[in-house]
Amino acid sequence: MKTLSLLTVNFRGVCVPLKTTLLSSLIFVLTACGAQGTDDSESSSSQTSHSVASSIAATVSSTAVESSSISSSRSSSISSSSSISSSLSSSKSSQSSILVMISSSLSSSISSSISSSKSSSNSISSSRSSSSSSRSSSNSSSLSSNSSSTSSSTSSTGLAQCGAYEWPKYEPDLNYDFRTDFGQVDTSKFKVYYGCPQSQVAGVKTKGRFAFLWGPNRNPTITDADIDRVLTNLNEDADYIHNVMGWPVDKLQAEGYFSNVYLYGSGLCTDNASNTERGGWQSGINGYPMVLLSYYPVVTASERGGITHEFIHTIMATRGNKAAWFNEGGNTWLQMNLEASRNGNYGVGFLDATSFLAPHMPIENYSGWLQDGTFGGPNAEGVNRTSGGQQISTWRDYLGGNQYNAAFPHFLGVHVSKGANAWIWAKGSHNHILRSLANGVGEEQIRRMIMEFRARQAMVDFGPWSNGFKVPINNNWGRTIGAEEIPGGILQEPAA
Repeated sequence: MKTLSLLTVNFRGVCVPLKTTLLSSLIFVLTACGAQGTDDSESSSSQTSHSVASSIAATVSSTAVESSSISSSRSSSISSSSSISSSLSSSKSSQSSILVMISSSLSSSISSSISSSKSSSNSISSSRSSSSSSRSSSNSSSLSSNSSSTSSSTSSTGLAQCGAYEWPKYEPDLNYDFRTDFGQVDTSKFKVYYGCPQSQVAGVKTKGRFAFLWGPNRNPTITDADIDRVLTNLNEDADYIHNVMGWPVDKLQAEGYFSNVYLYGSGLCTDNASNTERGGWQSGINGYPMVLLSYYPVVTASERGGITHEFIHTIMATRGNKAAWFNEGGNTWLQMNLEASRNGNYGVGFLDATSFLAPHMPIENYSGWLQDGTFGGPNAEGVNRTSGGQQISTWRDYLGGNQYNAAFPHFLGVHVSKGANAWIWAKGSHNHILRSLANGVGEEQIRRMIMEFRARQAMVDFGPWSNGFKVPINNNWGRTIGAEEIPGGILQEPAA
């Protein structure tokens, strides 16, 4: 199986390369635990007073690996690690342990990772053997005090500090800017596009880029001030997205019309709902993406983010057919970048820990790890089921919102290029996102891209977003996840 050098760590003074397969694997990092009772100064010079780790491992694949490779990897790992440990047996009292978290199986490349550093460890063994007796007699004292002789001994080994691994850049880097192909629009010339027969439209209010339309059955709790607040907030967010961030307008604006917000349940042609029903969606009318809002988000000031989310959907729906999960995850990514750019807030959403709690879920996934052990497809394949004419829940609690997780879009924006997400919407030729990316960078690089994403996911390495991700991860780590209950019932309680 082909392997690629992933990371090089300085472990007890030995540069050890970690390797992983080119499968779409999740890399879990090793935690090296030093001897207990040492102080900071002793730990810093532990190259001469501690033994090399007994084993080095990396995890593999969210896809299945043959069971035979697991046993062979283990046996080869034990054999190789034993030879390293025995060469430095004089340090047995302070021998380190490795805690290895394994996603689904051990990599068949474990032994090669250790073997590549075996020659280094052998030379260390010979250079240390002449002083092993003196170290043995003074071992206990060196563990409890700052020993200048230990520091001197450390420097005498001549071991170089390992440099941080640098991932290769992607060529091309897909750094696309919408402003290359899309200019600004003149909002002063916008017209109202009614969509519904004008006889159904009881009122319309316009402001900036937007028009708010309602029918004869407008919920009486909605005031004109509520409508004005919604339009003001939408214009503020849309102006920043278009004028500062450079994203293009939706289809209505592109054709010289206001972007429309229709009042759900008010008697328009958009729906047959009552004026007390709740909700908010991006919908469409006569081929134009638009926003459809019930009374509740209109009268509730805290729903601003949700309303902007639905408007962003109209921009993305205008750009073309992309997988349903990316319509959600890419949307939340753009909205987070709006707040980060405007306010310096790099916080993420409460659902952004789903792929960290269940890292075996595919990247292209809607509704997460389902109750029956399968995964929702990129366009929610396998998710929607009914019983007795009612929808039933097929998804699990919390993980069912995995499509709103923006981890992969954040990875693209931080580690591939700033314009990689825009490239997908403008240049991606496939519904499935990974297939579009493969067309952009090639099959070999898309495999590396998946591997790099999983490695950075294991490290929670998302640049300025890293601390933000840790909040929902810590808040949800260790939670019990079962079937999510809805009025129509559930498919089954998950077996695992």
